[in-house]
Amino acid sequence: GNFTVSKGTNTVEYLIVAGGGSHRSGSHATGAGGGGAGGVIDSTTTVSTGSYPIVIGAGGTGVTGSGNGNNGGNSTAFGGTAIGGGQGGAYSALHATSGGSGGGGGYNANAGAGTAGQGNAGGTGLGGAERAGGGGGGFDAVGGNSSGSGTSTVAGNGGVGINWKSLGTYYAGGGGGGVS
Repeated sequence: GNFTVSKGTNTVEYLIVAGGGSHRSGSHATGAGGGGAGGVIDSTTTVSTGSYPIVIGAGGTGVTGSGNGNNGGNSTAFGGTAIGGGQGGAYSALHATSGGSGGGGGYNANAGAGTAGQGNAGGTGLGGAERAGGGGGGFDAVGGNSSGSGTSTVAGNGGVGINWKSLGTYYAGGGGGGVS
């Protein structure tokens, strides 16, 4: 939609958050990495009478059956673009991708990178018998790495988001990983 200013000139504070990434569907074979949070832009701007277009990026589309997840959509406002979050990794060649914040690595261990100033990288996954996914990156922290072995294997937590203006509500946190 549009942000419309009917009269005057003022300064506005704004937070732009892109859509978060998704990860592959659940499976007994592998623990998927968590989706990365959408990128964040926290700023101020001066507005005057007129209309300002706002585009809100959708979250990454979920997946059924085999296959990887999807990146989140970009969000735009006031001339800035927040980058959509990266998809979480899964098994074999289904790697995590980069985004506003990166997706967590799956069985193949790799993690997606974040975008400087907008988010952080995802955590790494574990292969072998453990098969656990790393957490997706969040605005304020990288995603947690999966760890442990055997029955003590744990998936990575999603990276923490932004507590905007210290109001107690967090935005742009990463998704948690899964364990097979």
